[in-house]
Amino acid sequence: MPNTPAADAPGALDPAAPPTASPNPVPPATPPPANPVRITTPLAGAPAIGLRRVDVGAKVSDRFVMPSGYAEVGGELAFVTSGAIVTPSKVAFGDMALFRPSARRSFGDELELSLGTTWLAKEPSGEHAWIWQGASVGAVYEPAPGGAVVLDAAGGPLLHGQGSFWSAAPGLSRKWALDGDTRAVLSLSDDFTALDRRGELGARAWLDELVLGGEVELGHRDFAFWVGADYGVPVAKHGEQPLLPGVPLRPTTRLDLQVGSVLRVGRHESWDLFAYYAWIDRGEANRPSTLLPIVDGGFDQQQVVLGVRHRFEPPGGGVMVPEEEP
Repeated sequence: MPNTPAADAPGALDPAAPPTASPNPVPPATPPPANPVRITTPLAGAPAIGLRRVDVGAKVSDRFVMPSGYAEVGGELAFVTSGAIVTPSKVAFGDMALFRPSARRSFGDELELSLGTTWLAKEPSGEHAWIWQGASVGAVYEPAPGGAVVLDAAGGPLLHGQGSFWSAAPGLSRKWALDGDTRAVLSLSDDFTALDRRGELGARAWLDELVLGGEVELGHRDFAFWVGADYGVPVAKHGEQPLLPGVPLRPTTRLDLQVGSVLRVGRHESWDLFAYYAWIDRGEANRPSTLLPIVDGGFDQQQVVLGVRHRFEPPGGGVMVPEEEP
């Protein structure tokens, strides 16, 4: 009878790994070295799961929403590195990059809507991934300065195009001005993610996580630096790994870290030049049941991100950041 690997054995999610036939299997005297876990190939993915929302324009302000009528467009290039989890060898810096264009607009001084998408700009040699990686939409309602209700939603393909994922993350955020140049941010969200296999109308698996986030922002007007962390705890789960039938989904707690800076330049300080580093924690590399079949945020990885954004003034012009009183 064929000897199939255990659900959480390294390489269990590699569809290219053939079963080995052995009528009388004998345990080896010395355990063999662990092989890299390959969820699938070729590479494909979708917008990040659990990666904190990055509106760099809010890093230099006491508020979350732009003034009424302002619009912003921009893009960022994320260089992704990771171990040999979804590829035969580790992904080094420059092997894979994601391009994320986005736009947002304020309606009144309380509501802001955003839209984004993700494209594969560079992939490891030998992979043949989908160029389009997914899309996301978001809304921020700030009834009082420094207090906001946030709703983010995203959808896109799973690895190898073998299904899709859908997520929604309602949450609350609060920002306090500690002094003229220092702000603290706390957030709490309920992140729900559903996974389905290709050809299925219902979700094969889903998980629900409570995510507590904290951030400190330093600077004002022209320049800001921030450092933040998200701590996610799974509170409910159901179903099996979409790419590994029979293996239940077993999400674990996760911790994501982020550090970055933004510089405002140009007339009316309408251009934002920014860079940040994100350390993303998701599951354990030698336990495929703890991972998600999504490239952008579904497993342990690091991202170095460079970006630029431009704000457009509403009709009549004006300066976004008011002059300080003498």
